[in-house]
Amino acid sequence: MRIVPTGIVIALLTGCSTGSGNRDAEYTRKLVGVWEETQGLPGSGKVTGRLTYAADGRFTATVTYSDFDKARAARTYKANGTWKVKDGNFIYRVENSDDPLFMVAGRSGVDRIISVSESDFVYESGDSKARYSAKRIK
Repeated sequence: MRIVPTGIVIALLTGCSTGSGNRDAEYTRKLVGVWEETQGLPGSGKVTGRLTYAADGRFTATVTYSDFDKARAARTYKANGTWKVKDGNFIYRVENSDDPLFMVAGRSGVDRIISVSESDFVYESGDSKARYSAKRIK
């Protein structure tokens, strides 16, 4: 007679569902707070986003475009929407925005989470597959 360890039986009976759910809950807990991220833009500009992820699944963002040539002044826009973590992905939808370029109202996306720590959030863009990172500021 072959004896199967109890842990394997429990995992088989539950469909191994606890791994993804636990990871998603941990990512969600760690993401609540204020994050800042800067990305380069084609040419000489950059965009800096300050995003606040609330525990209720809402976010607010301030997006600033800067460091352009003298013909284009720096501009700041605001946006808000919803967010959640599911199956290791960061899912968002912008509901309201005055940003005509980056965080456009109605935009939604799914980014693959690489890692989330108490200080860093690293993800792969669902659009471009580029890797980005944000730093916690609060």
